[in-house]
Amino acid sequence: EIYTLSLHDALPILYSIYLCYYIRLENEYRRKELNNQLTESLISLINNSFKAEKKETIIQKNIKDYNEDNEEKDNNLSSKIKNRTLKNFINENRILYFSDFLSLEEDYLIDKIELKKGIGKNDLLKENVFLLFVAVSTNIPLIIVGKPGTGKSMSSQLIYNSMRGKYSKNKFFRQFPQIVLTYFQGSESTKPEDIEKLFEIAENKLDFYKNKEEFKNEKIPISMILFDELGLAEKSESNPLKALHSKLEYDGNKEGVSFIGISNYSLDAAKVNR
Repeated sequence: EIYTLSLHDALPILYSIYLCYYIRLENEYRRKELNNQLTESLISLINNSFKAEKKETIIQKNIKDYNEDNEEKDNNLSSKIKNRTLKNFINENRILYFSDFLSLEEDYLIDKIELKKGIGKNDLLKENVFLLFVAVSTNIPLIIVGKPGTGKSMSSQLIYNSMRGKYSKNKFFRQFPQIVLTYFQGSESTKPEDIEKLFEIAENKLDFYKNKEEFKNEKIPISMILFDELGLAEKSESNPLKALHSKLEYDGNKEGVSFIGISNYSLDAAKVNR
């Protein structure tokens, strides 16, 4: 019996590995090493899964099934990505590198965002925008750590400006709920009660839209907390970020509030691991 790995199965697994492990590697050499190891595993899986003359038929069927299913749901999805990803299995008889799958998605998403003149589509910006989009849409807490000037705040602003629900400029983003923002800037004087109040405000905003008549048949907006200068708040003597622990756990996130933290400094593992 021949096992078939469809695009439905493969891509979510790849992106989960990317979000949970690959993206957290700061060292470029370690990323390259993991990229090569994951690519070898994927090649091995494909070669073992699709045998000889049946290989092309099975993969082509997967492409057809995938495209037909998704075209019904959304005609705006990129057929270029769907096709390029698996056509390489057939036409070149090889699999793309693990990182190539990610680049395809990042390029697709950044092209849907309106950038002001002078903003370049560099790898760092594409990476940040893609991570923010996935995290916000799925209520997965995200903390971005980087030096000043690496586009952390700008990426957050781009996502916020693009995700306006049915009022979004690009029709791709009209498929997704709008973002309702709650902004907070941390400092060395931040207190634990400030954190509690922050989440309370975000949850109240969400409840407000849930009860609005106009949203009875619409997607409920995403209540997003943007916590700037998270690293400064961690330096506070009152240890305010300890209040974040329960909020960033899966059960603590059940209210549907998305949390985005931005920091110039590395945070302790207790927060990052959540």
